[in-house]
Amino acid sequence: MSDSAVADVRQQIIDRAKTLFQTEGYGAVSMRRLAAETNRGVATIYEYFPSKADLLRHVWADFFDEIFSQISDASQGKIGLAALKAMATAYAEYWFEHPDRFRMVFFNEDRSEQGEPLFVHRFSMESRLHPLLTAIEEGQAAGEIIPGDPVTLLQVLVGFVHGAALNLITISEFEWVERDQLISTALRLLERQASTSDRL
Repeated sequence: MSDSAVADVRQQIIDRAKTLFQTEGYGAVSMRRLAAETNRGVATIYEYFPSKADLLRHVWADFFDEIFSQISDASQGKIGLAALKAMATAYAEYWFEHPDRFRMVFFNEDRSEQGEPLFVHRFSMESRLHPLLTAIEEGQAAGEIIPGDPVTLLQVLVGFVHGAALNLITISEFEWVERDQLISTALRLLERQASTSDRL
């Protein structure tokens, strides 16, 4: 088959796996079931994906491609604190809008099988987060964001966003404040407040 035909088959398998994993749960779907659902032999599925974990990583990659595309769109024309707010909000909104995807990504531990690279390394997650890190550094240089190690501030922000998404998605019966308020409050914690001398 041509490269484009191979890519089409891979995407068809990924798309069907995405639906099955969301509706039935990752653990409940076997490669044999996936082969039947896509009218292919089990051996054919393994030719494209050496393991179910590898297939799951490709599903995750589709989600994160969407996320970082939205983050890039949200930050257009902005720098520093304004860019950080736009990107963090876009990141959080993606998970709020797709709670099933959040569960699929963060409720299934990534495990290496047959020496396969883990998702966080194969997808270059650190470099994907670099625009947020740059926005923090720009905000610090402009005096908009509190001083401190930019990597630490980024990890705290990402941790808060994930925590907010986890709580709102999995403990929805609790009376949380509006999600926009949660995210804006987290961002205000990074914002450098003007001192008395700055205001004079």
